[in-house]
Amino acid sequence: MGSISVDTGISKIASQREFYNEFDAERIAEHMLAEGSEDIHRMVEEIIREKQPQLWRDSPEATRRLVHARVSQQLPEVTHHITERIGENIDELLDIKLMVMNHLGENPELVNRIFLETGEREFDFLVKSGFIFGTILGCFSIPLFVFIDRWWVLPVAGIFVGYFTNWLALKMIFQPMKPHEVGPFTIQGLFIRRQDEASETYASIVAEEVINLENVARNLLNGPNADRTHKMIAEELREAVDSSMGLAAPLLRFTTGPRQYDAIREDIADRGVEYAIEPMSDPEFNAERSEAIQQLMAGRMKNLPPEEFARMLRAAFKEDEWLLIGVGAALGFVAGWVQLLVVTAV
Repeated sequence: MGSISVDTGISKIASQREFYNEFDAERIAEHMLAEGSEDIHRMVEEIIREKQPQLWRDSPEATRRLVHARVSQQLPEVTHHITERIGENIDELLDIKLMVMNHLGENPELVNRIFLETGEREFDFLVKSGFIFGTILGCFSIPLFVFIDRWWVLPVAGIFVGYFTNWLALKMIFQPMKPHEVGPFTIQGLFIRRQDEASETYASIVAEEVINLENVARNLLNGPNADRTHKMIAEELREAVDSSMGLAAPLLRFTTGPRQYDAIREDIADRGVEYAIEPMSDPEFNAERSEAIQQLMAGRMKNLPPEEFARMLRAAFKEDEWLLIGVGAALGFVAGWVQLLVVTAV
């Protein structure tokens, strides 16, 4: 079901580049700076303390402040550069289809929620129409039973009525695709008629629960292409370390030794990658960016041709359509036996 929902729904709405653009690299960088700046300062100091405790301890307070000042100066440029580079290479770093499939596979209840809430009225119609159509068609079973006068007529008629009512209800949900004027009435598939409303529901759930910033960040840093993302971020952070040191970098290399200097630089690069995902877990920021994704998806879905739009909910029925119709036939069979017992008892 997760694969179907991607192939017939999300992947037709927007590309992963378009999704990332809606998240807004500029806003992401600003949020990372606002939420992660103190953590980065703390991390840099901890690493220097670990690698060169005496050097940090013996450094004058003015030198320590200078280190933090250089970090503060470099952070905005580095952060913006990282989010921009991710955007430029998003197709090589992110596999949004696999991300969605894995997320829905791990959360099967979410798949049910997407389809049940998007097609809530249509599922209700299936239940109610079965009773209404079944009652109407069932009324013809009694005269048929009286005319043929065989015990099996009512159970067999019940099978036909149950099968036909569910088949008809499914057809009415998706057909006809385009509105047809019949006298004062407009005939169109129930789901197609609700395209705008259903689009808002579908987009809201997917934007909040599936294609949200936290899930995308986790996929970038822990997904199948995570090594590329780590390498890209680490490269930026290594350059930032050298830039932060400025003219003091060669002197620091000489003082600490090339290996120690490189170890400090590598530690900052490695741990910096880990810090990158934390600000993306902020619920308020996720909600803000999810709203942009919802607007993108809902707008695109409302403009889909009826045939493509219908396939989205059709996927929920298609796999189990035979079961829905079969259950209708089975219930009709039971109803036929009940009719037979009532008629013969009278």
